Amino acid sequence: MSIGYKKTLVSFLGKMRDHKTYPETSYQMPRPGGEIFKTRFLGMSLASHLKVDRLVLLGTETSMWDNLILEYLKEEGKLDFFDGEDLDSKLKLVEEVLQKSLGMPVRALRIPFGKTESEQLDILNIVSREVTASESLFFDVTHGFRHTPMMSILAGYYLEVVRKVRVKGFYYGAYEMSENDLCPVISLSGYSKLLEWIRALENFEGSGNFGVFAPLYDQEGIDARSLKDAAYFERTNQVKESRNKISTFRQKDSEISQASPLLSLFHPILQQRTDWYRKVDRYEWERELAFFYFKKDDWARTIILLLESFYSRELINRGRNPDLYQERESLKQDFRTSEPDPFLQKLTMLRNVVAHTKVENQDFKEITSPERLKSFLGEAFKRLS
Repeated sequence: MSIGYKKTLVSFLGKMRDHKTYPETSYQMPRPGGEIFKTRFLGMSLASHLKVDRLVLLGTETSMWDNLILEYLKEEGKLDFFDGEDLDSKLKLVEEVLQKSLGMPVRALRIPFGKTESEQLDILNIVSREVTASESLFFDVTHGFRHTPMMSILAGYYLEVVRKVRVKGFYYGAYEMSENDLCPVISLSGYSKLLEWIRALENFEGSGNFGVFAPLYDQEGIDARSLKDAAYFERTNQVKESRNKISTFRQKDSEISQASPLLSLFHPILQQRTDWYRKVDRYEWERELAFFYFKKDDWARTIILLLESFYSRELINRGRNPDLYQERESLKQDFRTSEPDPFLQKLTMLRNVVAHTKVENQDFKEITSPERLKSFLGEAFKRLS
């Protein structure tokens, strides 16, 4: 396992037929800058260009370790010199030769071919053992098998979540796209960003918290402070404050739709989630939010927001201000004493159960199963429609 490294490049070494090596190629980095490297092995030049602290080189038992050694030893001749060397010895020699040439620590590791699920997970474990939390990782997927890019992107996704590393980029030297004797080095960062959004979307789908998108909007150049605030206020049941913040953020809809292709994919999801702010009255905001959490099986939020929606609607119907604490408390007292409503009383008791924990002398058949609770809450939504 690495200790104290801040930036690491993970590169792959492939195999050519008939003991051939990679052709010497002029690789051009993505613009701006567009630095050009003339090399057979892009990963070594990338390590220097990216100024990483070390290089981790992965290859199978059939990868061209011999060719790599000869390239950097500047030796000529046949590969007979290595015929008696076992693979472990060759890997150690690769580390020594490259460390001397690149001026940085190098790890040369054997990985399986990745033919089976077990072998694919073995590769992930090998990479995982080499990284530490908060380390920045770069991947070079120029060489290796065709499934290497997919495997690397998924490995990066896994390592960010589990090992808390930061994946900074994926690079691919696209030899088949060469023009004018220059091979473009393509940054695959778009796929990495896409995975970030998908991960945030999964989080959002599970929790309903749209605040998880705020850092990603920031990365795309959209100030998302109001979005983050809106999520906080909603999840602390400060509905009016949340609506105001959503309204502020949604004023940027036109700007956001043109900001990046990623936002054009994901912003409509946020728009649909926050469209409740367009409703006119407070009871409608609370009802829409209650229904959203109802669909998420978030019973506590559903019950709390439903009850507050009943109070808000009644205050509006009576020409009173639903935003005033005193008005809401006065109405609650009326419903408890002079104007009892059996259905609303039951909803209030359920609210107390989910807010304060059910105790032995509380016996509500509505809360004994999801089906019964859904039926009761469905009736409550009907009364609010």
